[in-house]
Amino acid sequence: MASVGSLRKQVETLPSGHRQLNIDGQILERITSDIVQLTDVHDFIFRRNKLLEIPQDFGYLTQIRILDLSHNLLNVFPTALLELKLIEKLNLSYNKLTNMPDEIAILSELRVLGLDLNRIVSLPDGLCQCTRLEQVSAGGNVLSDLPTNFSNLTLLTQLYLDSNLFEELPEQVTQLSNLEQLFMGHNRLQEIPESISELKNLQELRINSNKLKTLPGAICDLQHLKLLHIENNKITTIPFGVGRLKNLQQFYVSNNPLVQPPLEVCKLGIVSISDYQEKLLQNEEKVPPRLKLVAVGPHQSGKTSCLETLVRNETKLMKAEERTHGLVISTWQTNKAKFEIYDLSGNDMYHFMLQFFITKASLYLVMVDLIQCSIDDFSQTIGFWLNFIHTRAPGSVICIVGTCMDSFGKLLRKVSLQKKCKEIIQYIQQWEDTQCRELVAEIDLIDSVLMATGHVNSTHPLVGLSRDSLVVRRKYLQSLLINRPKISSNIIQVCSDDGSSGVSDLRSQLNEVVNNTEIFPHQRTTIPSTWSNLEKLLVEQRKTPKLWINMSEVVSLAESTGLIAEFLHPALQYLQQVGTVLYYPDIPQLAEHVFHNPVKLSEIFKSVFNHDLDNIMSVHDTRFKHYNPWQFRKLREVFSQRGLLPYNLLCIIIKHTLHGGVAEDDVLSLLHSFSICKTLQENESKQHLDTDWTGPRILYRFPWYVTDTLPDEIGQRWPEYLPLDCEQLEIGCDFRFYCPAGLFERLSVKLHSHVELRRDWSHGVIAMRQNLPLLIQQGVRDDNYSISIASRGGLGKVEAMWSVVLPVMDELLLLLMEYPGLYYHTYIACAHCYKKGLTRPHHFPGELLYQTPPVKPTVVCPKAKRSDVVRPELVYPPSKELGKFTPLTPLTQDHPSHPLTLSPL
Repeated sequence: MASVGSLRKQVETLPSGHRQLNIDGQILERITSDIVQLTDVHDFIFRRNKLLEIPQDFGYLTQIRILDLSHNLLNVFPTALLELKLIEKLNLSYNKLTNMPDEIAILSELRVLGLDLNRIVSLPDGLCQCTRLEQVSAGGNVLSDLPTNFSNLTLLTQLYLDSNLFEELPEQVTQLSNLEQLFMGHNRLQEIPESISELKNLQELRINSNKLKTLPGAICDLQHLKLLHIENNKITTIPFGVGRLKNLQQFYVSNNPLVQPPLEVCKLGIVSISDYQEKLLQNEEKVPPRLKLVAVGPHQSGKTSCLETLVRNETKLMKAEERTHGLVISTWQTNKAKFEIYDLSGNDMYHFMLQFFITKASLYLVMVDLIQCSIDDFSQTIGFWLNFIHTRAPGSVICIVGTCMDSFGKLLRKVSLQKKCKEIIQYIQQWEDTQCRELVAEIDLIDSVLMATGHVNSTHPLVGLSRDSLVVRRKYLQSLLINRPKISSNIIQVCSDDGSSGVSDLRSQLNEVVNNTEIFPHQRTTIPSTWSNLEKLLVEQRKTPKLWINMSEVVSLAESTGLIAEFLHPALQYLQQVGTVLYYPDIPQLAEHVFHNPVKLSEIFKSVFNHDLDNIMSVHDTRFKHYNPWQFRKLREVFSQRGLLPYNLLCIIIKHTLHGGVAEDDVLSLLHSFSICKTLQENESKQHLDTDWTGPRILYRFPWYVTDTLPDEIGQRWPEYLPLDCEQLEIGCDFRFYCPAGLFERLSVKLHSHVELRRDWSHGVIAMRQNLPLLIQQGVRDDNYSISIASRGGLGKVEAMWSVVLPVMDELLLLLMEYPGLYYHTYIACAHCYKKGLTRPHHFPGELLYQTPPVKPTVVCPKAKRSDVVRPELVYPPSKELGKFTPLTPLTQDHPSHPLTLSPL
């Protein structure tokens, strides 16, 4: 509470001549009655305080033109405001109001009204008499309709109704002919009426994050439209004629199952969309529904037997030697559809390579042996594969298939089949509920900070984060929540050696699903004939020994069909969706590669990844007869423990696996691009080779094979207890539910160009960079998987330590961009905790790494005493060392705005 005298000191005269009192964020809890003495003040700003009510005497200040009461604690509309007959701008956003009085009609001079983020159920009829209104902002409430006479507000140019409960666009809105901005995002709209064309002056339309499946052709009549947001809906086609929107400058379409035109064409702009639509009308080809079908599951879960029975339409039980090792691809054509079947091995050794065959818009079958799996195994037999799919291809359709039903039948007296299936369904529901609950909890935590009326407590887990950082994090979490996997609610039970029991049910369901555009909205029945011709040319290239085709050559092939380079990406995306090719435009090192024969890519991986080392390096293999037997066994041991292979030996293995016709160096270059191995030059290889080694002294490191335990020398290079004259700077990532297979190993490969004098073991690397030690480890902390990146040095070396750890962190974040469905947190470990000898230090939010530090930052560690000092320079990196990019990349990247777009008064 402040006296009127102290308040008068804060009054200032604006250039407009208005006198303004600005009490923004001063934690004011009460306004006293003597404020009525401020009769010469026109504008009152009480934003971001803790006001519960406004005194009735406030109504005597009839000269008020602008009043901002946003970000307070009002739960009832203050009746005193109805006396302010001259008020033009009133902001009541971010309060707790549930309704507005009908008497608001008396405020006839009102031009701008802000009601965002309250709890308002309906707007009063009296509002329709405020006919001077030009802007109404009521986002973030629980509105589902507008007053009948809302169309009386003919001067309205801006209407913000984001994040409410509208299921249809009110007819009254389409009668507001002067409307220039209409924001209806984050509602429940199912369609937009053709009458939208009546809004002739509309310049901005936001209908993102609704339930729209189509857009009306009338939207093409909005000739003044400059901005159109339709992302996060279920829209499959853009209306023909959108090219007429000549003034459209920003068109956001991501996270829609767009078929015509494809998303990539839409991102090129209106001209490209128009060109694409014209050419499609001139040249299109009918095709049967096509789908990439991917079968995954634990080792020996009956995948291959089930798929063989499915395709052959006859019983087929695979022998042990016929089981899938790595990947098998086959084609299954039915009278309704065409499936490209990817049978992925369940052996742990292949998890690392198989993730590269997980793509969006595929149908996934998770196979489970109903006899062998138990409740205790569900996290590995089911949960692992759900995470494996979801992190690479969020939003995927997944069916659970129970196999070996015949064996179960023999034990039916002891074990209930229905009970086992029910337990699996309950586990999946628990898996989904747990992940969603944690995502919602973190979103709520962020919202509590975004809506806070005062400063955040110094021990709050998000303290120090800027609003921009919070908004980016919130959007990332929201995208994870929206793009949940679509898992079937029942289990298909099949048996491959008992008259194909259940296989016919699976066959019927697959034929039904592939034609269901609700489940697979990307499904096409027509494609440009140029796409079909390009596919034929790429398949023809499989007859050559090429492992991949360079993008420049693909462009030439496309142009020979009449497909211009501008429209090549959507064609390749379609061919990837149906399983013909593999294409990685989001991995910089691979963006220029098109893998026209996925089987060959699998063979490349299998040349160095195998469940049986004898398949790669058998002591009885005549290929290795030139090696001394003792020396060869030593090389096998070095490979199996340290993941190291000499160049010439590796070339022999690759040449044998790929059956000639391929340059070994091309394969090694490709393995580098996938971050699977790294070259050690001669000076680095000396410590790993015997002195009598006569071959080339170049080694290749495959971290996936490293099994060495923590080396004894670690204690000398990184003492268990932090030396008194040192500080420890640690940053890293925590993974709540799942850490991708091979992530640490791929980071280990990328690390190589940054360090020297490295020593590797199964869960860590110790090395030197800029004469400072660097320790990278993977482990488990508080049930979370984690990867930590740390350095040590004196206080005078802090800036150098940041330059040691941040480049490695950037490499990790680049890898994480390949997993758009992965839930993770970056962190900065408290150096003060390490100094105190704590083994479980407090973690500050990692987003601090990527925002400009405050001028005089104060850092408080919840685990420290009040008198202890936490050095800010060990939490905030120097400005010139700020990371290259923000660590979070939401699935929807077109428009990095907060879901609630609020217009300031």
